Amino acid sequence: MEKVDLGNFMSYSYLTSLRKNHPAWKLLTSHQAPFIASFFYAVFLKPKQREIPEGKLVSQLENFIDEINFEEKSSFTPQEILTQWSNSDYAYLRKYYPKDKDEIHYDLTPAAQKAVEYLISFEQKSFMATESRLRTVFNLLKEIVEKSNENPEFRIQELEKQKKDIENKIEGVKAGKIEILSPIQIKDRFLQAMNTSHEILSDFRIVEQNFRNLERKLREKIVTWDSGKGELLHNFFEEEEGIQESEQGKSFKAFSDFLSSNESQKDFKNLIEQVLSMKEIIPIQGSLSFERIKDDWMKGSEHVLDTLALLSKQLNLFINENSYAEERRIKEIIKNIEATALQLDGKNIKNFIEMKTFYADIKFPMNKKLYSIPNKIFLDELALNNEEIDIDFSALYLQLFMDKNKLKDRINNLLLDREEISLKELVEVYPIKSGLTELLTYFVLAKREINAEIYYDDLFELSWVYENGDSQSAKVPMIIFKNSENEDDRDG
Repeated sequence: MEKVDLGNFMSYSYLTSLRKNHPAWKLLTSHQAPFIASFFYAVFLKPKQREIPEGKLVSQLENFIDEINFEEKSSFTPQEILTQWSNSDYAYLRKYYPKDKDEIHYDLTPAAQKAVEYLISFEQKSFMATESRLRTVFNLLKEIVEKSNENPEFRIQELEKQKKDIENKIEGVKAGKIEILSPIQIKDRFLQAMNTSHEILSDFRIVEQNFRNLERKLREKIVTWDSGKGELLHNFFEEEEGIQESEQGKSFKAFSDFLSSNESQKDFKNLIEQVLSMKEIIPIQGSLSFERIKDDWMKGSEHVLDTLALLSKQLNLFINENSYAEERRIKEIIKNIEATALQLDGKNIKNFIEMKTFYADIKFPMNKKLYSIPNKIFLDELALNNEEIDIDFSALYLQLFMDKNKLKDRINNLLLDREEISLKELVEVYPIKSGLTELLTYFVLAKREINAEIYYDDLFELSWVYENGDSQSAKVPMIIFKNSENEDDRDG
């Protein structure tokens, strides 16, 4: 993580630009900020709601205006207000069509969420989780010191200390000395866990927004791209790797891997039930809905995965684009239209016609589908045994990335008795088993860590088979890996 230069970030010129352009700051300085922020909190943040259909959100806005007796009269209808909040000048809401749905939906943007959460932080809290946060800071610093030291003797000494501490605790329990958290400590730790759980939901919106920006950038590049596919794919994979290697990207992957385990989900559910049943926690639960936090996390991660699916779809369309003359002509016309639309984006063009809706509301009887009896799915409920399970939470911190060293060893082994080897020859000896992730890692190694040349104009078709039997293929640029030692000998 690069150190943030607060000198530049907090400069007068930068803050002036930020106040003028950042949606969060514009929301906070708006004369309607109390109305907008309270509405966003009521319909999005308080119920932890993500995508809301336009019809439902319009109804909620109408009811909210009546409920608070909003005195400021507007010439815009609730639907027009939502459209205004979602345009580029405001960017409080994201307006889109979800997958397999034909109605417009809205979601809160990360910037708008930051603005509302900033206002929430003004609340004078009667109790601050100071001890838990202090323990968190101490434990994190301790972990950094212990696990960054490569000296075996130091690590053994630390483990011996932990072993002795555990033995002392066991002896204390045998002697009847059991350490129990006080009601204040229980409340302190619960509030810290609750705040962290809500911060995780905020992180999801940021990761989703980053991938959505990448997907939009990819679509725009495809429209105007007139060079080889290999170069565009290379640029895309570099940006995608940057997002996945970011703090939010790694954190999301670790979280997704951890909660995708059925055992982890059951253990987490049991922990929540036990905590919420404690007499110290019951009075402070209120409307926190902490028992639903796992479901909220899963919904948030689904939105990120849906955005990744859009990225994959755009890549497949680009890679599998065939060369039939008629289709090329159609796509050329469409690309010209899209390119013209991009050039006109942001320009104030005089309207020559206006429509209340985005499409003509024409409905034909034959368009309606016949009723089909839904399939009923019956789930078997498995009885949980009462035996104690030792939960290994270390899985939360394991991030399953491709082992670059393993791939480098493959390349170096084959270069022991030759000066160079192509990617095509390499995968014949070591077939690809991890799909695009493994293939992308070879390109990263060729670009950054190994002496190699990438020929973007020399494409060849590469196929692989997954462990479940599914197969996939792609046209990729040729890579020639070279023996660094031989290069040095010739230079000498």
